[in-house]
Amino acid sequence: MENPATRTMEMNASRKCSADCCENAAVTFFLQRELCLNHFVLRCYEELERIDPRGRNDKGSAEDIGALKSFAEECSRKALEISLSGHAVDNLQRGRLLDILLWAGEVVPLEAEQRAKAQVG
Repeated sequence: MENPATRTMEMNASRKCSADCCENAAVTFFLQRELCLNHFVLRCYEELERIDPRGRNDKGSAEDIGALKSFAEECSRKALEISLSGHAVDNLQRGRLLDILLWAGEVVPLEAEQRAKAQVG
């Protein structure tokens, strides 16, 4: 049985990363862009840092929570697909993908917990 993640990697192998001045092969389509592994990791870290409730003061609306959950799910799914694709990933990159997967899994429950505290207090 064919692994869909591997098929995605093979499709993207002939495409170039859409980040400025990057000549690396794209490994995934994420946030409406073809990205190489390094740019995927960078974008995930940037967005996760921006949306992590531990690092901001505003509480966001219910729509924001939906968008946050959607982003976290896509981020997790893509990190997992890349990890399982069989693509040549070194230990540092594998560690970063795991970190992204874990961080994305923490963000939504943290946001929900902060909302619950705000409603009680």
